[in-house]
Amino acid sequence: SGTFNISGPIGKKTTYLVGLRRSWFDVLSIPFVAIANSQNEDEKLRFNYYFMDFNARVQHRFSPKATAFVSFYFGDDKLKTGTEDKGYNKPDDIGTFDDDRFDLHWGNLLAQAGLNYRFKDNLSSEFTAAYTRFFSGMKHDYKSRDKSPDRIDESHTLLNTDNNINDWIFRGDFDWRPNDDNRVRFGAGYTRHSFLPARTTREYKSGNTHTLSRDSTWAYGANEVNAYIENDWKINDKFRMNAGFHGSLFNISGKTKYGWSPRLSFSYRPAQNWAVKFAYARTTQYVHQLNQSYLALPTDQWIPISGKFKPETADKISLGGYWQSSDKTYAISVEGYYKWMDNLVEYKDEYYLRPPLDLWNAQLCSGKGTAKGIDFKIEKVFGKVTGHVSYSLAWADRTFADKNGGRTFPAKFDNRHTINVMLNWKINDKVQLNASWVGHSGNRFTLLNQVWDAPDFDNADWFGGGESPLQTGINSYQLPFYHRLDLSCTVKNKRGYWTFGLYNAYCHMNTVAVKRGTRDITVSKTGEHYITSEPVFKRVKLLPVIPSISYTWLF
Repeated sequence: SGTFNISGPIGKKTTYLVGLRRSWFDVLSIPFVAIANSQNEDEKLRFNYYFMDFNARVQHRFSPKATAFVSFYFGDDKLKTGTEDKGYNKPDDIGTFDDDRFDLHWGNLLAQAGLNYRFKDNLSSEFTAAYTRFFSGMKHDYKSRDKSPDRIDESHTLLNTDNNINDWIFRGDFDWRPNDDNRVRFGAGYTRHSFLPARTTREYKSGNTHTLSRDSTWAYGANEVNAYIENDWKINDKFRMNAGFHGSLFNISGKTKYGWSPRLSFSYRPAQNWAVKFAYARTTQYVHQLNQSYLALPTDQWIPISGKFKPETADKISLGGYWQSSDKTYAISVEGYYKWMDNLVEYKDEYYLRPPLDLWNAQLCSGKGTAKGIDFKIEKVFGKVTGHVSYSLAWADRTFADKNGGRTFPAKFDNRHTINVMLNWKINDKVQLNASWVGHSGNRFTLLNQVWDAPDFDNADWFGGGESPLQTGINSYQLPFYHRLDLSCTVKNKRGYWTFGLYNAYCHMNTVAVKRGTRDITVSKTGEHYITSEPVFKRVKLLPVIPSISYTWLF
């Protein structure tokens, strides 16, 4: 990828910033895909990925009390994959032909303007107006041709799914300091939502059969109003408290739902270098993210609360202890937490079997979940060599009446162990080395390890019945332990600095998914040898060592 950023002043009161980033993967992968396809006559690979994002901001200071800004962001990603599998060399040969294509497209747009105004020395504000748009789309195009001595079967399946959210946002935030021991923040906002959740079109052609269906999804408008207030209060040299309250209303389809979210935290410092903290917080959410895989792809849909579903809520309590050395060079912390969640929303088991004309929320169900764990961290803050080591032990689970037979199952990010090691070495004023190692237990996923065979009515090798997977326990399997090392070196000169980096320095190919597949085996029977296939699971591994280099010019 390539990145360009520039910022600076325009006159004495105005500043600007412009940034652009674009990947070259779509260009650089063309010869590699061509070479791979030239070595395989039967199967052709299709792969192309591209991303870009653009940032711009202008800020102007009208007076010591008033500053205004305008900013814009646009991001765009496209991923194209697929295979073309030929079971024959010439069009007249007996065999199969499959052309399977996936096109994914997603992105974000944000335009906003704001005004910062200081009423008094102890009272400041920010007023913001913004428009945001998230969009995503998925297209699956599958063509199949099966030729036998006495028949030709051809089919064409086309699936299109669109999803987007458009928001108009208006808000005001205030910061008031009545005295040295209190800091009060408060504000209110209004958002006009427009949702298009997963509008899907399905088209199927086979012989004289042609079917076209569209689901009953339509755009939803919603209004959200919220207000909050919090006070950070220094009671004395040993006690400090932060208390706040957030209230909200969400109106959709003629119904109004509400949420209240209190928060409270205490800190007690028995000595100068010791502290104990306790906190409780509740959050309320009116928009759900629905996942069809554990990867963040456009197959994820963002949908609003509607119908019988209630706002999601999460309550969290935490307790921690913190120590810092007398010279403030080292710090140690231990913190435990417990979080319980209600009204979570996910797809029902085998939701894709429901009629396409059903309402989209007929595919969903609600449930609850918990998350708990303990975090340890040792940190060196000052000196030529700084860094930290942290370890987390965590559990996360979900329970839905309409999923997994009502049995509790682990969440997809139920990573039991997580380790982070970061090291920074400032050799001198010009050279600095950085190293970061991360490792965590593999993500959970559902492995369909059983299938049933459909009957072979024609009893012919070229017209088999096929097989379908059987649903097993949700997230019952775990990917291998994930780990990688990232290295970087920064070298300064008179005009700026160079940055050299290595992502995944020791080139560990982490497994990101597991897929079903087959492999050819030779079988001997009655003195004859023939090739058949057997089912296997295959690991999908991504991202080897990736070097990078950049130069930042300061002027």
